[in-house]
Amino acid sequence: MEIVDAVWEKTNIGVETKEITIEKTDRKADILDELKRLNAEYLVVKIPSDYESMSFEMAELGFVFIETMHQLSNDLHLKPLSERKQKIVEETDFVKMTGADFDHMCNRIINDCMFRTDRISRDPHFSIAQANRRYVNWLKSERDRGAQLYKYVYRGDNVGFDCFRHLGQGIYDDFLSGIYSDHAGKSLSVNITHKLNDYVTNAGGKKIITCVASTNTRALNHHVDNGYVIDKSNYIFVKHAAKY
Repeated sequence: MEIVDAVWEKTNIGVETKEITIEKTDRKADILDELKRLNAEYLVVKIPSDYESMSFEMAELGFVFIETMHQLSNDLHLKPLSERKQKIVEETDFVKMTGADFDHMCNRIINDCMFRTDRISRDPHFSIAQANRRYVNWLKSERDRGAQLYKYVYRGDNVGFDCFRHLGQGIYDDFLSGIYSDHAGKSLSVNITHKLNDYVTNAGGKKIITCVASTNTRALNHHVDNGYVIDKSNYIFVKHAAKY
């Protein structure tokens, strides 16, 4: 069991937050004792999906199930594309962001309220605006830590972005990507899986991993349809202090 004092969330969403990650090897009695002891305005608990006996205890402790977080991976062998979608990939450039590009991405995320399916957006104690500011703060932190930040340029237009990091040993974590709303419905999301696949292949990498929430069914279906497989899943439970 790992307990993290997520101090950054005070800035992001305005509440003291603790995140607890549970392993299946953790004893249930120890987990329950720790959860009863912990005190914070907002608690987030991540439980392996096959630890059923622990999941059944959460409601009695006042926790609410909010999503399943899936980790998916692909070993750089994507499913073949239709001729039309292959043409889209070929006509899209994968370009490293400038500082101005990064600012543009952050402004679009905030102004468009681009992300609406995550646990913060869907929690009535928070707002969609808070959720999207949280994404921008996360991106700024990842940039400072050396993450790779790229944009999709389709026929001269900046249509979206992909943010990823090399974890070592040829494994890349595709942690956030998206297509801007004014370019939705044009099948441009095919680039989300295929442009990074080309990048990692050319870099001599071996695998791409990504995490997708069960509530983001479009992204989940997109990755599975293009050849990703689900490696593991965590059930996410949350609890707000009584005053909330």
